[in-house]
Amino acid sequence: MPKVYKCFHIRRGDKVGEKHYKWTERTGMKESKRYEFIEYLNSSDKSIPSIFIMTDDYKVIEEARKHPTNDLYYLTTKDQQGHSTDDDLETDKIYTEKYIANFFTEIEIAKGSAQFVGTKSSNVFRYIRNQCTNNLELISLD
Repeated sequence: MPKVYKCFHIRRGDKVGEKHYKWTERTGMKESKRYEFIEYLNSSDKSIPSIFIMTDDYKVIEEARKHPTNDLYYLTTKDQQGHSTDDDLETDKIYTEKYIANFFTEIEIAKGSAQFVGTKSSNVFRYIRNQCTNNLELISLD
């Protein structure tokens, strides 16, 4: 990672209505609004070209690549296509140590950023806000 970078935590999957979620099916509501990459970009400091992207959907990386003026960093793999807790429970999905280690690595990278853009309604945003001891600038889109 470069010395100065910003981090975007971009939600996809069940929380924004893109994957199976019984709560959404029952209530007709989404837990969170879906924000596009450009909305994160427009909310962030333009003088910081390096972006670390936290997401569980590789399509976000593909969307971000349409903005070539930024240096992109991420741990997301091509096989990650958004999260669904209900699908995971129904299929007895097992999360590997590597998956968990990557997630906590993303959190540590996010905590080291100069600016973090996400949604305050997410557990990840709140966790990073509560764990940071540096002067991390937090920006919420919701």
